[in-house]
Amino acid sequence: MICAEAKQLFDGYLDNELDLRSALDVEQHLARCPACGAEQSGLREQQAFVRANLTRFAPPPKLEARLRAALRQQCAKAQRSPSDDRKVRGVRS
Repeated sequence: MICAEAKQLFDGYLDNELDLRSALDVEQHLARCPACGAEQSGLREQQAFVRANLTRFAPPPKLEARLRAALRQQCAKAQRSPSDDRKVRGVRS
């Protein structure tokens, strides 16, 4: 793996989003490339700083209920057949 390839994967690596093979490839590259190792170290420091100092806001109390209702509605729409949709709109086949 070359530096350009490794750098494209840094964000995913930092957030533990890579598959095992890609993560191992990045780790191997970081072990033998001091420049990328330093960059990755700096990104980890930034991540730690942001996590420690980020202002977090509590979600509105009814947000979860609204999201669940919206998901149920979307699931119900997705499960309807096209003929059901035409009936609702008053269209006849």
